Amino acid sequence: FKDADLVFVLPVFSVPNDRKNENITPDKISKDIETFSNTKAIASYSFFDALEKIKTKIKTKTIIATLGAGNVYHLANLLKPLPRKPILERTVKFS
Repeated sequence: FKDADLVFVLPVFSVPNDRKNENITPDKISKDIETFSNTKAIASYSFFDALEKIKTKIKTKTIIATLGAGNVYHLANLLKPLPRKPILERTVKFS
């Protein structure tokens, strides 16, 4: 993340029967990103929370990338109504 201007972190999935992941939260991940990459990271606990935070930070010619498992790609649909025209939009879903 060292080359990113800003990273938004949403909740992560835990692996069934894996107690090691119980303490992994967006706040912890955000703090680790800031510590190890010197990049500002913002914890968000839902798509709508992230969307509201993104709206306050977005600038012209902004690149927004989503990365994660599950339905994180739905965030791209929520970002579409923002008042900026995307230069490139590509959603990849891994199964």
